[in-house]
Amino acid sequence: MTTARQTLDVPKILFDFWQPRARAERKITEAAVLALVGEGTITMSRGAELLGLPPHDFLALMHRHGLSAWDDTPEEIGEGVNQLHKVLSAA
Repeated sequence: MTTARQTLDVPKILFDFWQPRARAERKITEAAVLALVGEGTITMSRGAELLGLPPHDFLALMHRHGLSAWDDTPEEIGEGVNQLHKVLSAA
């Protein structure tokens, strides 16, 4: 991942919790990437790529942070399953 040096003002306590500095930078980057994925600005695969994680590890990270990989409602999922059953029955 290409990096850029910028000055950001963040609460000092974040650096107090996340020592050494590299860990703080990693945590802040993770939070930013997860926020971008959560708001739909970037895809999950792009998020995984930015963090240098395999897709399944990125999904686990999302899960640990309460983010869902799918935003379908239960009704939408049920409709998809019904459509799949129809396709399979017709084959």
